[in-house]
Amino acid sequence: MGRRPIFLLALFTSSFFAILSALAPNIYWFWVFRGLLGFGYGGSCVSDIVILAEFLPTKNRGVYLAAVDLVYSFGTVYIAVMAWIIVPQVGWRWLLVISGIPGIILVIARRNIPESPRFLLMRGRQKEATKVLIQVSECVCMCVCVCVCVCVTRLSD
Repeated sequence: MGRRPIFLLALFTSSFFAILSALAPNIYWFWVFRGLLGFGYGGSCVSDIVILAEFLPTKNRGVYLAAVDLVYSFGTVYIAVMAWIIVPQVGWRWLLVISGIPGIILVIARRNIPESPRFLLMRGRQKEATKVLIQVSECVCMCVCVCVCVCVTRLSD
């Protein structure tokens, strides 16, 4: 299995179980759903950085990856502010639903991100890797899309 399927599955898992947590009928199901969300989130933390790193040039890779890590901090503050605003108005369940929706939307957006060229080369799939590199080199938009998807995911997690 490549990096791309894990990239998509991890985000879907964390977002799906975030929304299911809001529907938990009792504390035990809430714990189960939050635990499963944690598996998705853990996978997302790793897969996001790996796939992003494999698309970035080595010259500026560290700067971009540090910027993504900064987004974690902003995401923590962002969700705390959202909780402060949303929970008193409509309750904690809506906070969980609202925080899970961007991830579901991003799963759809991430479908267009190709498998990483490095992974393809490691599997002996040179033609596919070359094709991806040509696509990326012709479309700066693809690199921006990868970065934006990773950063928005951090804010919604």
